[in-house]
Amino acid sequence: PKNKVGRNKNAASPETVELVRELAQGWPDRYIAQILNRIGSRTGWGNGWSETRVKSFRGQHGIQVFAAGSVRAWMTMEEVAKELEVN
Repeated sequence: PKNKVGRNKNAASPETVELVRELAQGWPDRYIAQILNRIGSRTGWGNGWSETRVKSFRGQHGIQVFAAGSVRAWMTMEEVAKELEVN
């Protein structure tokens, strides 16, 4: 079978695209690369993730960059602990 337009055998999975889209709402590229590597995700070519690769990936898929100081839709565990005054 032929590839769909704009797709090839080295394209990243749709799940990866959605994960990066979700993570980009609250984290910089360097942190996203760390998360993707930690869960064992690979680029379409089978490489590990780097800040540069995440930046390029976002550009290819039209995903906006996270701006420092922006409001996230969620809180980190540290932020929640501080809010609840627990360790």
